[in-house]
Amino acid sequence: MSGDIKPTSDASRSAYGTGGSAKSQGTATGGATGGAGAARAGSSPPGGSDTVDLTSQAQRFLEIEAQLASTPAVDAARVAEIRDSLADGSYQINAEEIADKMLEVARQANRSGD
Repeated sequence: MSGDIKPTSDASRSAYGTGGSAKSQGTATGGATGGAGAARAGSSPPGGSDTVDLTSQAQRFLEIEAQLASTPAVDAARVAEIRDSLADGSYQINAEEIADKMLEVARQANRSGD
């Protein structure tokens, strides 16, 4: 996937290594040169815009991010179901199941902390 990047200023072009004039490269970095951005200064593609190619992993990340953005933070139907069952006294708490889940979370936390 390719997309155009259009920084808002010479300073942002320099800070993100997306090209720009040699003058803007020097000013934004205090005169220092470094990285691919400095090497590309003044050599942008025809049409004056820079492009970015995303890896398949980055593309997948963007897809997941879009899915998460469209997913509501709270399942309103589930909240209403639990509220109703609490109100009518039919909500059952399984203490053993809750304890098992708590232990599972603690084990996972210990594994990831190693």
